[in-house]
Amino acid sequence: MTDQQTEETNQHRRKPASTGDGSTLGARQPNATAIAAGLSFLMSQRHELGWRCSSNQTEVRTTAYVLARLGDLPNWYLGPFRPQIEHSLNWLVESQQSEGGWGLFPDSPAEAGSTAWAVAALRLHGRSVPDAALAFLRQCQQKDGSFVPDPEGPDPKSRSKWDRAEITSAACLALQEASPASTGFLTLQLREQPVSRLIPAAWLLICSTILDWDPGTAPAALMNEVCRFIHECSTENTLEQGLLLRCSLRLRLQRTWSLAMAVRNRQSQDGSWPGHSAFQPQPSSVQQIPVLYGNVVLSTANTLSAMAMGELQPGLYFGSDLPFRRLAEF
Repeated sequence: MTDQQTEETNQHRRKPASTGDGSTLGARQPNATAIAAGLSFLMSQRHELGWRCSSNQTEVRTTAYVLARLGDLPNWYLGPFRPQIEHSLNWLVESQQSEGGWGLFPDSPAEAGSTAWAVAALRLHGRSVPDAALAFLRQCQQKDGSFVPDPEGPDPKSRSKWDRAEITSAACLALQEASPASTGFLTLQLREQPVSRLIPAAWLLICSTILDWDPGTAPAALMNEVCRFIHECSTENTLEQGLLLRCSLRLRLQRTWSLAMAVRNRQSQDGSWPGHSAFQPQPSSVQQIPVLYGNVVLSTANTLSAMAMGELQPGLYFGSDLPFRRLAEF
């Protein structure tokens, strides 16, 4: 897909759905106030030119992921915040390393995860994607189809399964292609992941990223595992619920509306959506605050993306002609 085609697709995804009376669904949906409050909170947590998750400095990977999720929102929501978003995008471009990719921090060596989300963020906001970044990602692919952070780093088997799977799903999204080896690797990892009452957010992120691939990229075997995983899992915290809602919207599941209502009701008074309850700190628990902060930012970004997707998908899911691209048949 060319950059021009990508931008046309993004414009189509951001276009308000017409109600037939000259107005738009985006202006009439009750979610509008919640989304606006969430955006205000997210921008209030922006430090310097980006966001951070678990450190005292702005993080490239966190900033890229937040920008990618903001790229899911229609322009009528982002308009007031466009200067800040453009400044963060400029900072992201300037943070590219000599290796061709991006590191966890502006002065860190390039690694595949940050690079993949930086590419996704730039593309979703209509920016050009450097060829060197795509070349760096391809160097990180292993014989088994998985992607590792550094092509010359330690033995890939030393990485956890979910870490390699998360990087692989993001790399395929950035490259806009997935080899049979890569999809086979992801299929196997999801198949071996037991679905329990509490699902790690990492696996939901992997499913969410796979469902963001271009239609037809994921083969039937992988889609079947994603669908099984999403159908069987249940969550209790808002961080995971936001990801589950994104997946449910992509899959047009009937439980989406009840899940969306539950997620919306968890919005805090400051406009944010809380992270994992296990990380709720006491006022004196200074050491836990960075972890909580990261979860709040990521949870809010995911939920804003999901709520915006829901606004652009009015009516019944089954058989509807929706503004968001329809998943390939599987």
